[in-house]
Amino acid sequence: VPDTTKPAVRGAWVPKLVSSSNSNTGAIRQAIQKKASGTAWSSYTYEGATYKPSENTWNYFKTVNPLWSTQRGSKEFASLNENEQEACYLADADIFAGIKDQVNNAEGNLKGKIQTLVGGASAEQWCKAYNNQAEVKNDPTKQITCEYQATNTPGYIYKVNGTAQNSGWYTNTDTIFGNDIYGAAHKNGNTSSSNAFYNNSWWWLASPSSYDSYCVCHVNGINSYLRNISSSSYYDRVSLFASVALDSISIDKNLTFTPTPSGWTNGNVSVKVATTVTGYTLQTSTDGKTWGTTNPLTYTANGTAYARLWDGNNASAVATTNITNIDKLAPTNTAPTVATTTNKITITNKQVDQNAANGSGKSDLNASKTQYRLVTDTNGTTAVTGKDWQSSNVFSELSQNTTYYVQTKVTDNAGNTTTSAVATAKTAIVPSGTTSGVITLTPDHNTWTNTDVKVTATTNQTGYTIQMSTDGKTFTDGTSKTLTSNGTVYARLRDSSNNYGASATISISIIDKLAPTNTAPTVATTTNRITITNKQVDQNAANGSGKSDLNESKTQYRLVTDTNGTTAVTGKDWQSSNVFSGLTQNTTYYVQTKVTDNAGNTTTSAVATAKTAIVPSG
Repeated sequence: VPDTTKPAVRGAWVPKLVSSSNSNTGAIRQAIQKKASGTAWSSYTYEGATYKPSENTWNYFKTVNPLWSTQRGSKEFASLNENEQEACYLADADIFAGIKDQVNNAEGNLKGKIQTLVGGASAEQWCKAYNNQAEVKNDPTKQITCEYQATNTPGYIYKVNGTAQNSGWYTNTDTIFGNDIYGAAHKNGNTSSSNAFYNNSWWWLASPSSYDSYCVCHVNGINSYLRNISSSSYYDRVSLFASVALDSISIDKNLTFTPTPSGWTNGNVSVKVATTVTGYTLQTSTDGKTWGTTNPLTYTANGTAYARLWDGNNASAVATTNITNIDKLAPTNTAPTVATTTNKITITNKQVDQNAANGSGKSDLNASKTQYRLVTDTNGTTAVTGKDWQSSNVFSELSQNTTYYVQTKVTDNAGNTTTSAVATAKTAIVPSGTTSGVITLTPDHNTWTNTDVKVTATTNQTGYTIQMSTDGKTFTDGTSKTLTSNGTVYARLRDSSNNYGASATISISIIDKLAPTNTAPTVATTTNRITITNKQVDQNAANGSGKSDLNESKTQYRLVTDTNGTTAVTGKDWQSSNVFSGLTQNTTYYVQTKVTDNAGNTTTSAVATAKTAIVPSG
């Protein structure tokens, strides 16, 4: 941590990578030695070991090269190109920790100012610090940026005022200026400028160049431009940053913003700024122009919070955070849509959160807080009893053919709530059994019968229950009714809320359980023949039974032995002919008839007496 009583200098003595035959001494001895020309990076050693960055160094290297790290930081170190590995080496603080005294003891304007040596600065750090100079900050045409370029040897290119010069691999001569902390030995060609490291003012940056697999980014202070350079160059380098550069580079870590609340809100946001650096004034701003010491800052609408460190003369780079969690716009009040049945309304919400505008963001609806209700009229001021706000969008147990009024209410994630306009919904009618096909009634007999008749009901509707009745008043659930006598069967549909449709009916008049009469027949005789005339008839309708009339084809006749009618005369039992011949004259006979009506009821008549005539005497 820099001693704030002195100018805080961040730097690293960066010696070149030399071959094993190179006889350089001093700081060069701290360098990685290349065992043989053209060998892979794994053959570079430092103090006899194969170089591999520590976890801290690897993370630091990716942190100071964020554009590169986004694309390449997930790769294994050993799989990187040579210049990427070399750039990581240049960022390794452990490599240069032993030469702090050499820098502090050197003659020049940096003598005694180095307190902590860390790894070399990256291209992104250098550009950020360089652009923070007053002359550059206020003149965008002089600002220099670096960008990641994905080529076969991915790395950085430079841009001056947003334009790449020389394909971005190096800038034009005299495009950088400033004092020696930025690596420029002179300003715009003025070689008389005092510089302790004048003869060694070409130095490397800890970032790979996209120019080739052996080139890293480089500052040429002698000719005042940025370039790429091969790791086999024979120059020693120094990378030094004074206090303004230190603050610019580490500003993102040294200044923190804490918004309260941090989640969506429909109120104001308070932003507290904190720093770990002492000896400086913490300044804040809501517009990046007017600075003060207000802390925390209060935001009534979304915006940007700015902070910087101030030493009385110089300001650090500005740290910012965006406030984007304020949403004071209520959702829309669009009326819902509805779907109805005879006893149910299903509501679909159509309200949405408003788009961001006028400093308010769009927090979107909190679906778990959407509610629904039925109201008494289109004003939407009073809820229907028992049907006030609920989380379910379905209202059931309603009356058929009835108009209802519905509303939705939504809340966005910031807490803004809006009740919708009212929508009208009318429940359907339970289908009528009088409509063809809705209910079909089918008896199990279609002609005269002397048995019970079963009537079955079916429907072409779904979602309803069939009810049946034999009196049109008392209905029970079921699909059949049995009549023991003639009458009417009723059937209707009901929904689950006991809304009913009109009844279908069928009249049954084919039941005849009354037997025909037993009236004795009349007879006409000759000396040897009896002709019988039936006198039985079907009974009139009564007590729920109809009159089906006699089935004449089933009328029969017989002769019996006596008036009891229990035993037929041999050979003269039931026959369809009403004539008996071949009889004995002057003889008494007993006759019966038997009839059957169309319902199948059969009756045998009482016995009638018949006497044959006598053949006249000669």
